[in-house]
Amino acid sequence: AEAKQSREADIELQRRLSLPPACILLALVGIPLGVSSRKAGKSAAFVLTVFLAFLYFMAQVSLLGLAKQGTLSPAMAAWAPNALFAIVGLVLLVRLETPGDRDLVGAIRGWFLETFSGLAERYRSKRERLARRAPRTTIRLMPQLIDTYVLSEFLFYFFICLVSFVVLTQVFTFFELLSDVIRHQIPMEKVFRYHLFLGPKFIYDYSPVAVLVGVLITFSIMANQNEVTAFKASGVSLYRLSAPILLAGILLSSALFAFDHYVVPDANLIQDGIRAEIKGKAPQTYLRPDRKWIYGHDSRIYYYKYFDPAEKVMVGVHVYELDPKTFRLARHISAERAQWQPSMSAW
Repeated sequence: AEAKQSREADIELQRRLSLPPACILLALVGIPLGVSSRKAGKSAAFVLTVFLAFLYFMAQVSLLGLAKQGTLSPAMAAWAPNALFAIVGLVLLVRLETPGDRDLVGAIRGWFLETFSGLAERYRSKRERLARRAPRTTIRLMPQLIDTYVLSEFLFYFFICLVSFVVLTQVFTFFELLSDVIRHQIPMEKVFRYHLFLGPKFIYDYSPVAVLVGVLITFSIMANQNEVTAFKASGVSLYRLSAPILLAGILLSSALFAFDHYVVPDANLIQDGIRAEIKGKAPQTYLRPDRKWIYGHDSRIYYYKYFDPAEKVMVGVHVYELDPKTFRLARHISAERAQWQPSMSAW
């Protein structure tokens, strides 16, 4: 049991460490897809971006499931999707900067021509001619007006997407719990407090997806208005154009690390306790992760060190019976182990 708990803790640690860097990696994938210059390319880019976001989280969930079974190591399961997306993003970015077709459809067409068509030599010569005529690009590292422009556009759409995702999920959660709120007569003040402390979890979970959508919208609009073409004609490469977005991704990843360390755990403890009350369960207090107190029926307070929900077994149990009038201790029951008996509806 201890080995299983240790492995699950390691898996959770690796998962939480691997999520913030997804801000950079999803941005790296979203930039070349958003810059697609053709209409078909842009629509295909949007579909592929949604698909890639879904693929990222599904791959992470599947691999973490294998890690729980002991098939993969927790580190490999958590970081494999990040490594894959880093490779895909770099390949797409380099391919987009190569003279010639600058969209995904063009890349696929070029691959088929080079691999299966007898026109491969003609295609390569055409690319060489375009390369000779392409303007020479430079990478300017100092902050410029272009950085402010690209960054402001990205941050605007990023915050719009993030707020939209969080609000929609909060609304869905509210209506999901509405019947429990009415049944157990939970005050609206407590419901709002629950949603307030639930917000940090959603912000942490949805930030990478908001980065992806924000990057896609920003560069799609710039490509649609021929701004990317104008920048490249002025000697600004796509790498330089992507620099403020990637820098913002790094800063967001660092902020998510700090946010997950200082804000999310405490907020989750509070919202978990309030959710238990909304669901009609006994409220819990958390002084230490391995020690829990529960106020039960008949003025009883339960303390236990560990609880196995599958076996319905508590370990290190203490039961304190209080006099409801004087609130004095009437009886103290201690046991090494307690198991739930469904036939008796008691421990």
